[in-house]
Amino acid sequence: MRETIRQMIVLEESIHRFYRDMAGHFEGMGYLHEFLEALAEDEKEHVEILTRVCDRLDRDERFEAELTIEPSDLEHILHPLRQARARFDRQRPSRKELFQCIVSLEFSEWNDIFSYTLSSLVQQDKSFLCELEKIQRHRVRIQQFFESIPEGQTFLEKMRRLPPTWTERILIVEDNRTVAELLKAILGRIAAVDIAENGKDGLKRLSGHYYRAIVSDVDMPVMGGIEFYKHAAGKYPHMRERFLFFTGDSSPERLAFFTNNNLRYCIKPARFQAVRDTVLQMMNQAPGGGTHA
Repeated sequence: MRETIRQMIVLEESIHRFYRDMAGHFEGMGYLHEFLEALAEDEKEHVEILTRVCDRLDRDERFEAELTIEPSDLEHILHPLRQARARFDRQRPSRKELFQCIVSLEFSEWNDIFSYTLSSLVQQDKSFLCELEKIQRHRVRIQQFFESIPEGQTFLEKMRRLPPTWTERILIVEDNRTVAELLKAILGRIAAVDIAENGKDGLKRLSGHYYRAIVSDVDMPVMGGIEFYKHAAGKYPHMRERFLFFTGDSSPERLAFFTNNNLRYCIKPARFQAVRDTVLQMMNQAPGGGTHA
């Protein structure tokens, strides 16, 4: 496993340098230059993530894998990158050539060996899911870029064929089953949805799954939403910015709690689109401040 991760670091470093150099080639071309710079920063972060993973493996003998990357495997994975580097060193690529290269690199990077290794890590320690999310966010960035340009549809379709590193999940914590099922119907097009009847049940769910967003009622039996949030944030600090509270109580005290803790919230009755858009924002963008939907 350790040697496999070290070989992945070599791959990520090579792709980081390539995107950085391509950003230099397209300097002065606005959003394209910024997009390539962002990809280079993503790859740099991937190197840092894998380095931390490797350090963790060196300290923990539990993590082992049944497959490894041989030198011939790495050569095969790096081949598209080396081809592109040799061609683009001679002349600046066209936009189409660049986009084709990006797709090829991503299929090279997100290969079966990479997916297998990451899945192995997650199965043995759920804490690796936080790092896995950062890696997947890179691919989402590329898909969104292709969605934003007129010629991007062909490349977008290819990117969508990449296997997901994990299934996106949303947790709904709501004691009213009718409301919970309605929220599930609204959000089910975004990700897989689990339902918990109260905060105590929600904490059990958090111990077994990684959720990109949590939509929680406040007033519930057994354990209410505020107590649930405090327990969850204490045990899983990264979940602090993943909460959207769905409440019928707009008292000054409750709103002050949301505001003081920088939490997102919707006041019942809320527009379906507002709930959906807020969850999408939480899942697709970098963590931000609390908002009133």
